Amino acid sequence: MAIGLDNAISTSIYKQHYSSMLRLVTLRWHLIFKGQVQGVGFRWHICKLAQRLHVRGWVRNLSNGDVEAEVEGEARALDKLILESKTGLPLAQIKSIEKIELKPSGETGAFSIS
Repeated sequence: MAIGLDNAISTSIYKQHYSSMLRLVTLRWHLIFKGQVQGVGFRWHICKLAQRLHVRGWVRNLSNGDVEAEVEGEARALDKLILESKTGLPLAQIKSIEKIELKPSGETGAFSIS
């Protein structure tokens, strides 16, 4: 029984440590959102998500109807931004998201809409 408890404690400590490490990793992604993403408040939605998640970068419309963004922040925050971008805006319909990982720039400014 003690072995099981030790393993549970070790697993819990490992999860906490790994979770902390993910928060500390800074990433920068170039994103292209495809689908019904213009004329529905999508850039504003992304900006509000980014501000809440302490993500830096920018978002803008493209002439082909897609929305482009560059986002930089903690790995977990970027994952959450992608996940939450798909919900919360009924008129937006995201068909796909292209993601390219870039070298973090260390940008410190606020998130902006172009």
